[in-house]
Amino acid sequence: MVSQLREALGRFPATPMAPSDSPRSLMTDWLVGGKLPPGLGWGDECELRDPVEAGAIVKCRRQDLESDEVREHLKSGKQVFQLGLELDQRMAFVLGEDLTIRKFRFLDVVLDEIGEETSESAQQELDARFALMSLETKRLLEKLDEWFGLPRPDERNSG
Repeated sequence: MVSQLREALGRFPATPMAPSDSPRSLMTDWLVGGKLPPGLGWGDECELRDPVEAGAIVKCRRQDLESDEVREHLKSGKQVFQLGLELDQRMAFVLGEDLTIRKFRFLDVVLDEIGEETSESAQQELDARFALMSLETKRLLEKLDEWFGLPRPDERNSG
């Protein structure tokens, strides 16, 4: 898709994210220590893997991530490859070790705010919904940058 955008626009300077801290290591530390950055809460799913090739994989869904079961897997050396999280009780998602965001959804607080919008037209309502969702998504991306130390495009080229 990025190549199609480059072809259509002539130039599209998209580059892969290169976090300064390993997301897998950081998410594993969060789960082992039971402590998350401010505003972040546990979801109810994760994928833990033994880091050796062809190692064991444990997928947890509808699971208390602070349970003894999960801790035992971590004690045996498994690492977090996917982690279910909530940001400020406003959005939920599963974050992958490659910083892929899956299962992104807005929680009731945001949906209620969207429902409270009274607009004169359907277009105004769509605009208001889009603006709120865009701001919430932007906030998530800023937090990812904060947690994982994502370099700015100009920082990549200066090295």
